[in-house]
Amino acid sequence: MRFYQLGLILLLMVGMIPFSRAGEPVRCGLKKVDLKPLSPTDFSKYIGKGADVQLTFTNDDPKKPATQFNEYPLEVKNMKTKTACKIEGGIWLADKVYLGDGEKVIALEEGSGSNADLAFYDAATCKGIGKLDISGPKVSVTESRVVSEGACEPYEKGGKKFGSCSPAAVYELGDHCRPILQDKESRELTKKVYGVEFSKMSEIENPQTPQAKVIREIR
Repeated sequence: MRFYQLGLILLLMVGMIPFSRAGEPVRCGLKKVDLKPLSPTDFSKYIGKGADVQLTFTNDDPKKPATQFNEYPLEVKNMKTKTACKIEGGIWLADKVYLGDGEKVIALEEGSGSNADLAFYDAATCKGIGKLDISGPKVSVTESRVVSEGACEPYEKGGKKFGSCSPAAVYELGDHCRPILQDKESRELTKKVYGVEFSKMSEIENPQTPQAKVIREIR
C-alpha cells in the first residue's frame, strides 16, 4: 500500500473519533439511555437498550409512571455475550441513566432529597467503579465531562450573611469513564460562582458576592 493511501485511511479513522473541548479523544462517550415501560398501561418494569446492553428497572407501583426507582436491583444483560448481572438497589432517577465507553460502563444518578451522586458501574460485572458528588442545583453531564456548580446553604450570624458551601467541580471522564478532577477549572468556576476560590466544604462570608471571603474549612 502506498504511503499516501495509508495516510488517507488514518485521517479518515481519526475523523470518526469524537474529540473533547481540549482536543483530546473522548474516551468515555457517555450517552443518555431512554427508558420505556413494558406497555402504555404496565409500568411494573422499565427497559433501556443500547446496541448490546439492556437495562431493566423495577417500579414500585405498576399502575403509575415512574420518575425514580427505589431499592429494587437493576438487571443488566448483554444481548451479544448472553451474560447478565445485577446492581443492588438504590434510589435511581429515571431520566438520568447513561451508558459509556462502548457500553462497558453504566452511570446512574442516585440519591434522595438534596443529596445526589453520579455512580459508575462496570456493565460486565455490575461492580462499582466510583461515585461523584453532584449535589446542587446546577449540574451538567456530557459525553466527556461532568460539571457541578456546587451548593451553598445560607444562614445569618451576627447580622452578617454566611453560607456552608461546597465548591464547584469540573471532571473529565477518562478511560472506562473514570472521573479526573480538573483542578484549575474547578477553582476558576468556584470563584466565578461564589466570588472566592476554595477547594473543600467551607464556611463563606457573603457568598456569591464580590465581598466573599473564606472563614474556615468545614470538616
